[in-house]
This record gives sequence, structure tokens and C-alpha cells, in this order.
Amino acid sequence: MTESTKTIVDNEIIKDFIITNLDYIVLEKINEGHMGLPIFRCIDDSGGLRVIKIGVGAQVKQEIDDNLHGYTSIVAAGAEMIVPENIKTIDTPWGRAIDLPDLGQDFTKSSTTESKTRKNYEVLDRIFLDVIKKTRVHDRESHLKGVVEAVSQVQKWSSQLIDSGIATADLNEIIVAIDPHVISGTVASVMILDFTPDNIFINNGSIKFIDPWRQKNYLGTPLPALAQFITLAESVYKIPGFNEEALNYSELVQNIGKELELNPQAVAAQVYLGRALQFSLSSYVRISSNPEFSRKYAKLSRENIEKITHL
Repeated sequence: MTESTKTIVDNEIIKDFIITNLDYIVLEKINEGHMGLPIFRCIDDSGGLRVIKIGVGAQVKQEIDDNLHGYTSIVAAGAEMIVPENIKTIDTPWGRAIDLPDLGQDFTKSSTTESKTRKNYEVLDRIFLDVIKKTRVHDRESHLKGVVEAVSQVQKWSSQLIDSGIATADLNEIIVAIDPHVISGTVASVMILDFTPDNIFINNGSIKFIDPWRQKNYLGTPLPALAQFITLAESVYKIPGFNEEALNYSELVQNIGKELELNPQAVAAQVYLGRALQFSLSSYVRISSNPEFSRKYAKLSRENIEKITHL
């Protein structure tokens, strides 16, 4: 059975489970990402719109458990305002599924014009800074742990690129040369990696975040996460109107730096770190499907890593 045929069969198995066991009507499969389990938009038995993250196979339990751990940890860090309300878990033959309220279109899909992008970004700008202010604490150790985790993620995905021949072996030596102590600060706040336009929903003047990774630390530094978002929106997805001249997102970066009491070099380094992480991820998921772009993003990841060591 080919991979595409298996996917079709799995989707039909999932739809049958949702219809038979939940009494939901399945409207459509809505996720089109490079990684992760399928997500289906449904109508529940009261007529409300729901989305269900569900899958078939060995990876299901781990991914769902990681998501649930992430939601709980984000709330524990004080950022409950960006976690969707009314999250349910469903027992399935393959582990568990997550049942969420339908949040509409994510940032990427809803930002179809420059004016819509600006409107979405204004909400993101305001809420993101509010979340940082609400969750900030004087905690040097947590900030450092956050930087260490971001560096380790860059190293993890860069190693995949090296093993695949997309990046050269000396890249790891450059990453190892980064000293997290030099680019850290004394104030920490909530840190959510994989903070991407696909995982962000603008909803009634607020933002909601879905699909959290399992992280060692959810209290750290938010700058690499914001840099991930900016990198995808501007350089990979090329969302209409998403550029610094139009949105002045450098102002948000600087405001967060002030909240974290970071010097300009540390702010720049953490932004380069987040950009390197996102470019390495964007390279990894395209190794087979688009080798040309995989190499392009690997090169951009390396350039950002090198910038950190040259500060």
C-alpha cells in the first residue's frame, strides 16, 4: 500500500469513528501541514462547530499527549488567555483525540490581503505583548533554560539536515559555539516554540494558540517564538503585506526586549536564534518534496546561526 493510499484509508477509518462514536457530522479535513495528525471540522450533536485532532498509528498517543501537556503547561505559566476554551479529550482505538471549538481560519489563511494582515497583526501585537507582561518574572535560571532549549531545537533539526546531506557537518560546530549565558537575561516569561501563523487564530479580538510542542520549559524567553512567526509569515509563506516596513514588527521585538530587560545584542541574538530554528524546520520538511527550497532554507538557517556567533 502506498503512503497516499494509506492516508486515504486512514481518513475513512477516522471519519467512520467520528460519525459512529461521537454522532458528529464530518464536514472536511482542514489541515494541510507538513507534520502532525489530521484535523477534521465537524458539527456536533447540538449543531456547534468543532475540530477534532485525531489519527491512526503508533505516533498518535505521543503527539496528543504532547499537545495536552503543552496546553496545561501554558496555562500553568499564566497564559491561559491564549489557550482555547472547552478542550475535550476522546478515547479512541488508537489512544486519544483532542476535540476543540472551531476557531475559524488560522492567521495564514485569514490574511489574504494586506489590510486583513494588518488587522490580524494589530491584534497579535497587542495580545502577545500583554501576555508577556502578565507572565514576566525575575528568573534568570528560567530565562537561561529557555535559551538552551531553543538552541537545542536548532541543533536537533540541523542534525537532521546534516544527516540528509542538506547541510554540511561543520554546522554543528558553529551551533555548539553559541554560549546561551551571553545571550540570556534575568527576566523570564511564557515561551511557546512552534508559534507559527498556522497555529495562531485571531478570534473576537484575541488570539488562540493550538498544537503546542512538548517542551522542557514553558517559562523562558518568547523572542525566538516571535521570530519563528515572523520568519514563516515574511520569508516562507510570504503573507500579503507582511514586511517590516508595513507592520513595524521590530517595535514589538524591541518592546519585548525591554520587558525582559535584555540588552540590544541579546535581543538580536534571540531573534536570529528563532529565525534559525524556523528555517531549519522549513528546510527539514522539504528535504524530499522540494530539495531546492530545503537547501535554500538550510542556508538561511546557517546564516542566522553565524550571526549569533559574530555579535
